[in-house]
Amino acid sequence: MHPGLGLLYLTFWGAVAAGAIFFLHSIDELRRQEEAHRSYASASERYESEPPAPDAELVRRLLDEVETVLRELRRMPPGPERNRRIRLLRSRYHPDRNAHMASLRHVFDEVARVINSRTDSLLV
Repeated sequence: MHPGLGLLYLTFWGAVAAGAIFFLHSIDELRRQEEAHRSYASASERYESEPPAPDAELVRRLLDEVETVLRELRRMPPGPERNRRIRLLRSRYHPDRNAHMASLRHVFDEVARVINSRTDSLLV
């Protein structure tokens, strides 16, 4: 194996590990926000009212995480491994996959829209 390639793999997996930690922290924060939302809204208000405006800070942090992963994906050579990682990224933030946080669906809708638009050109 070329020595530079080993460093590239190490850098990539370091970024993936950091992304996983950030993602888990973000999910915990999303759950806390959903619980706070449920604590002041009755069941009828939750399902009949419009969703609250997206939390701009949360969306920004999730998009920063996505950009970090996209930078790593752009460095990878085209092929099945990069396509697999793109599919994993898309599924991680897909609104249906995060349906257990219904009050934050609008956040996942926005993040998924950005991911899809930025990864279409990377798929082979």
